[in-house]
Amino acid sequence: MNRPLLTSIVGESLTFATGNLVRAMNAARGAVAVEVRGTTLASAGWNFTPRLAKAFKFTAVGSVYRDDTLTLSERGTNTTVTYNSMVATNDFLYVGVEVPFRGAYVNLVNANGTASVLSGFYWDGATWTGLTETDGTTSGGATLAIDNAITWTVPTDWTTTSVNGSAQLFWVRFNSDGGTDSATSLAEVIPLPIQPSVSSAVGGADLPILVGSAAAANMYYFDTDLIGGIELTEANTGVIRVEWLCAGKAALAFVQ
Repeated sequence: MNRPLLTSIVGESLTFATGNLVRAMNAARGAVAVEVRGTTLASAGWNFTPRLAKAFKFTAVGSVYRDDTLTLSERGTNTTVTYNSMVATNDFLYVGVEVPFRGAYVNLVNANGTASVLSGFYWDGATWTGLTETDGTTSGGATLAIDNAITWTVPTDWTTTSVNGSAQLFWVRFNSDGGTDSATSLAEVIPLPIQPSVSSAVGGADLPILVGSAAAANMYYFDTDLIGGIELTEANTGVIRVEWLCAGKAALAFVQ
């Protein structure tokens, strides 16, 4: 197997806290491999996430679709999109993926403070049907108030469809019964894989997370056409270090 020559490394340390023990991040620009290192073993784990194929903000007034795919796929908070002043029930965030997914991690920049309950819907082949979701972004009675995961029971009758001329994808669309306030903005929306993060306590010596800092971590190459980032789990106060290994001129020049 011919592996690309690496040109840069982008790293970040994540500290976990009660109430947000699942984290996710998009891959860095030009990333072709990743190394993952943790401070503890029993609770740490990670898995690759499917690539976000398409994301739209739908505004009911004028029936306008805005394509937010590129921004919501970028790692970190350098680029953001507004989801402010969304009309209750009628405005939507659409998330499309090539494969079924069990949730989405939302990285906020400006939190929503308007009292509201989020609802998710999937396409069952004939109509948009409500999901059974758990909204981890809720705080103080408002959805999209904190960075966290929105998860659901994966439907057995979920089928692909096209939204606003897109390819055939598995779509979830979100709205809220109270809309959003005038400041709400998002940086990342990361689909979560069907399989949750793999526990590092499984597999004997073949651990997905290396504990400590002295030894060299395993380098995991991935298919950049299918993989968009990673999902991580850890115990309260735990720290996981992620190093994205990047290739190409764009990766060398791009500061993220």
